[in-house]
Amino acid sequence: MPAIQGLHAGTRGYVTDMPDVTNAIGTPPHADPRMLQQLQQHRAHCLAARSRTHTLRGAAEAVHAFVSPRFVSTLAVMCLVLAALLVSLS
Repeated sequence: MPAIQGLHAGTRGYVTDMPDVTNAIGTPPHADPRMLQQLQQHRAHCLAARSRTHTLRGAAEAVHAFVSPRFVSTLAVMCLVLAALLVSLS
């Protein structure tokens, strides 16, 4: 599985330690048991990466990307909302 993990680590290229089963012309592709095990491990890794915490982190990053360039404006809006809340409660 190190070759598959290398693809997720940001390296470019192809997995070279496994035979290419997709270029079978006229013959059925063969599946090596070692390759099937690596594929199952890779699939489990990808499914784990799509968990709820991954979704939450993506949403937090989107909010941060929107708010960070507008930090002063965001503080001003938050102060106005807080002031409006305080006025409405009193």
